Amino acid sequence: MKSKSLLQKILLVSLTLLLIACATTPEERRANAVREANRLKQTHGLTCERLGYERDTDKWRDCLLEMENQRLIQQQMMMDRMNWSPGFYSPFYYGPRCYRYGARLVCR
Repeated sequence: MKSKSLLQKILLVSLTLLLIACATTPEERRANAVREANRLKQTHGLTCERLGYERDTDKWRDCLLEMENQRLIQQQMMMDRMNWSPGFYSPFYYGPRCYRYGARLVCR
């Protein structure tokens, strides 16, 4: 009886430590957001400038997001067209799925 209680305590402590280790801090989330913003600027920034948007304005940022949404839609359409199903361990398996509902773009 005592060993079962000890095993339960060990399991509870192990699960608690695992959850604490997996939790992200606000600083980590902020760093990830900054990394993603920099990636969008590098990927689509020049295109939005060539389309006539002034750099570092709200319209330019909206253009960045729209360009990224279009890229995700094209990627999804290509996979659908090829009837390609990514493997379980593929990063695309866990990536966002984007759909158009009228004029809205919904990514899950």
